[in-house]
Amino acid sequence: MIDKIIDAVANALHTEYATYKIYTERVKQGLIEPCFYISVIDSTRKRVHTNRYLENNNFDILYFPLKSENNSEMQSVANELYHVCEFISIDDDKFKGFDMKHQVIDGVLHFFVSYNLYLTKALTVDDVEYSENMEDLTYNIGVESGE
Repeated sequence: MIDKIIDAVANALHTEYATYKIYTERVKQGLIEPCFYISVIDSTRKRVHTNRYLENNNFDILYFPLKSENNSEMQSVANELYHVCEFISIDDDKFKGFDMKHQVIDGVLHFFVSYNLYLTKALTVDDVEYSENMEDLTYNIGVESGE
């Protein structure tokens, strides 16, 4: 699922910044600026029910400006990212970004956002907890007349 979120974030960025390069893998040399790099900080998954999980995915979207000393450009991009990352689309569903914040470190804009979603896993025999059979149950069925 994390790959689908990365693709959705990249698509949202591309819609707003069509001429900028968007990297989803680390580049050691040859970075073409201005550009974005989508980095996964961490991802957690907690079971909330038998086959239902809450997945929290935290991202750092880095923006490398053409000139690292151009602070006003980075602040402008940060303000736009709050709008761009608010909702992303995955398989015709919209997911909301949470805990958004930004900071500039060493001439690079870091925009942090979390996407939390519920996942449903298909059940297998091993996933279901079985208990002993219930006791016998007796009940009476009758029809009341309206007289």
